[in-house]
Amino acid sequence: MAKIVWDAVTQYADGAPITNADLVEYNVWWRSGVVGYNSADVRPAGVSEELDLAFLVPGHYNLAVSAKLGNLESVRSLDIPFDNVPPASPVGLAII
Repeated sequence: MAKIVWDAVTQYADGAPITNADLVEYNVWWRSGVVGYNSADVRPAGVSEELDLAFLVPGHYNLAVSAKLGNLESVRSLDIPFDNVPPASPVGLAII
């Protein structure tokens, strides 16, 4: 299954270091079509962060990530396209 992954945020937008980067959380944003985004909270997991995309129904999506530290939230990253395609149907069925 597909996952979206990104590098952990270690500094503020002005370049100052975040002294306890373990406190940074993330929102993964997705939309299918042109109207509105949905989001899912992601807790820190280490040097690289990720979210399994198995919860998305088949379709075309745009995905983005934002970082949160307390009440502060970054702007969303650039959108990346993602096509969630189901597996092919089984073939070679037979009754024996």
